[in-house]
Amino acid sequence: MPFPHQSPPADAPTRSTLGAALGLLGALVLGCVVSWWICLANTTTVRSEADLGSVEFGFPLPWMAQDHSQSPYVDYPQEVALGLGGKSGLEQVPTDYNWLAFLGDALVWGGAAWLLGFVALPLIFRLVRRR
Repeated sequence: MPFPHQSPPADAPTRSTLGAALGLLGALVLGCVVSWWICLANTTTVRSEADLGSVEFGFPLPWMAQDHSQSPYVDYPQEVALGLGGKSGLEQVPTDYNWLAFLGDALVWGGAAWLLGFVALPLIFRLVRRR
């Protein structure tokens, strides 16, 4: 004779709750990676030598500002990339971080990834299966 099915206690996390929490955590990590990658991949237009003092990186919220005034250009406008080691790769580029803006970018990009992965794709798969 089989044992009767016992339901878990009401306060115990269910499999779907854990899956959703892991999905949100994964989306936030992906959002952090995308926010950092955007800073590395994109350039910022500098229109004058005065603008080199605070070159901002990050999208949609700029969260990193660098002082590139030690290495002025001959003519302007110029596209300036994130300096991880200056033009020569040896000197440090003074950098300021706004971690709240970084968190905002991570939430924006992580939210977009979560919506795509956990809402849009399952909906598309359901629609394709129905046909």
